Amino acid sequence: MQTFKLQVEDLLGRTVSDTSGLSDMLNASAREVSDLLPKDVLIRNATLATVTSNPTTIENSRILAVSRNGFYANEIPFGQYGRTVDSGSIHYADPAQDRDPIFYFEGKSLRIMPAPTVSQNGEILKYDYPSSVAHGDTGISSFPDAAEYAVTLGAAAKFMIKLAAEDQNNEDIELHASSLSHAATLKQEYEKELQRIGQQK
Repeated sequence: MQTFKLQVEDLLGRTVSDTSGLSDMLNASAREVSDLLPKDVLIRNATLATVTSNPTTIENSRILAVSRNGFYANEIPFGQYGRTVDSGSIHYADPAQDRDPIFYFEGKSLRIMPAPTVSQNGEILKYDYPSSVAHGDTGISSFPDAAEYAVTLGAAAKFMIKLAAEDQNNEDIELHASSLSHAATLKQEYEKELQRIGQQK
């Protein structure tokens, strides 16, 4: 399979010299695509993290499910966490009764209540957003193969806009107009591909 750089160059019809910029655009597109992927697709590309204490850092991850000691945990709003430690509240997360765990987000962290322990683990099923897609790669790990073309299209559309700006700076009016037109076409193809992957099952 061709590298992302070669795939993008095929779509652009031009050579890419700014490989660092291309890698940035590939990563941005991979995140955009990830946000549109159905939950069922993400689950098949997710990882299971086992935790034995609070809190757990979940930065750059999409949380799909949380459990404690094998029991499904329900999410509560951050502002209600005080009730989980109040033994007089119906929302009290009693360590002796672990059948109804809850979790809440605390900024970049996630807390499970009752707090997980070594003997009663917490489990977090999460999808980690791609963050290291490089121009020389031929694929994206833990990412659906059927969605990779959308990433290539997204990066190509972004890069074509960059090339159009460079053409304008070089006062090449004809090439600038052609580049803008090509960028618009690539963007339309990208949006169509996003619609397609959003309907995946």
